[in-house]
Amino acid sequence: MKKTELCARAQSILWSGKITSEDESFLHELIDRHPDAARKIGVGIDHFEIRKNPKFPGNVFWLVRVDGTETDFSYRRCVNGAEPLHRLQGLSALRAVISDQVIDFKRRALTPDARCSLTGASLNEENVHVDHDPPFIEIARAFFEEVGVETIKLAPSGDGQIGRTLLDPEIARRWSDFHRARATLFLTTAKANMSRGARKSPSLVRKPNSLSPRRSEIGNSTQPEGKDNGPETAT
Repeated sequence: MKKTELCARAQSILWSGKITSEDESFLHELIDRHPDAARKIGVGIDHFEIRKNPKFPGNVFWLVRVDGTETDFSYRRCVNGAEPLHRLQGLSALRAVISDQVIDFKRRALTPDARCSLTGASLNEENVHVDHDPPFIEIARAFFEEVGVETIKLAPSGDGQIGRTLLDPEIARRWSDFHRARATLFLTTAKANMSRGARKSPSLVRKPNSLSPRRSEIGNSTQPEGKDNGPETAT
């Protein structure tokens, strides 16, 4: 399978919320590709589970070992391997830092009559996601260029820790301010948020539920809990 096909298969399993026997076989092959497969697998895998992401809307994969211990794992890391590892983990850590801005915006903007800014569909707690304009990845890349990727130091990861966190509080503060000054957040449905076509030109669509964090009364963040608008943040 190509990387895009592997990702599509993994995403479809997560969206279904259940794991079939065929899915189990696929996930065994997938976890073998993980750059830290030996540590993740440990004494051996008993079964896989799909659980709610505790930080953001959406699901993540978990594996339960034969000795009863368990850990999450990222299908993206399985697919992409170790080469872009630091950058991917850095993005995960950046998402965690600004999650309080995202959560606060969602709390303010998700009113009873809220509509998806991309499709006009009604929004509720079950289907809402928060998106960025410009896209989060563009803002993050600009920050990487400003401070240098090598300055993004990550705190050690452990079993069951969803995503990574920044080690340096000063870098976290700088990123929080950088994001607040540049991002305009808006509400979408989960489906629209994940749609490749919908994300090509977010600035061209009407965003009635949008608000720039720099214009809201959101406090500074260092290491809050909590994703972005949708992507998995497991390791």
